[in-house]
Amino acid sequence: ALYNGPSLGEQIAGGGGGTTNLLTNGSFEEPVLENINTNNLGTVPTGWSQTGDPATWNLIRNDGSPYSSGVDSAADGSQIVDLNGIFVMFQNFTVPSDSLVTFGASFANREGHDGSDPSTVGIYDASGTTLLSPVVTVDTSADPTPSDVWRSGSAEVQLAAGEYQIRIA
Repeated sequence: ALYNGPSLGEQIAGGGGGTTNLLTNGSFEEPVLENINTNNLGTVPTGWSQTGDPATWNLIRNDGSPYSSGVDSAADGSQIVDLNGIFVMFQNFTVPSDSLVTFGASFANREGHDGSDPSTVGIYDASGTTLLSPVVTVDTSADPTPSDVWRSGSAEVQLAAGEYQIRIA
C-alpha cells in the first residue's frame, strides 16, 4: 500500500482551540525529490524509521500527472511513501502537555498490491510495545490495483505529557 499524510495533532484542553502537528515531516516532503512519478528506493523520509531493511523505503513525488503504478497526487503535499514489503513505519513524538490527540493516515493501492490485511495506525508508548490508543484500520482491498483513490482514517486519544510513538502497518 502507499502511505501519505500521517497526521498527529494535539488539542490542549482549555487551550482555546486549534491544533499543533506533533510529527516531523508528516506528509513525507523531505528530502525533496526532483524527479516525478519515479521510484526512489532506499530514500528515507526525514524523521521516520521502519522495521525493515532501509533499502525497502520508496519515496515518490507526484505532481498530478498520470502515474501508472499508483496515485497521481498525494493526499497531502506532493510526496508519498511505498514500503516494499510488510513492515511497520514509525516515529517518536512528544506531547508537551496533557492533550486530546487526533491521529490518522491515508492509504492507496499500488500496482502489485496483494490484498494483504488492512493498513493500521496506532499510538504506542515510546518503545513501541504498548498500544495506548484505538487502532485506526483502513481497508483498501476492494479498491482497484493500482488505485487513484485515497482512503483515510482517524481517531482520538487522551495522552499525558510525555514521549510516544505513532506506528503505521
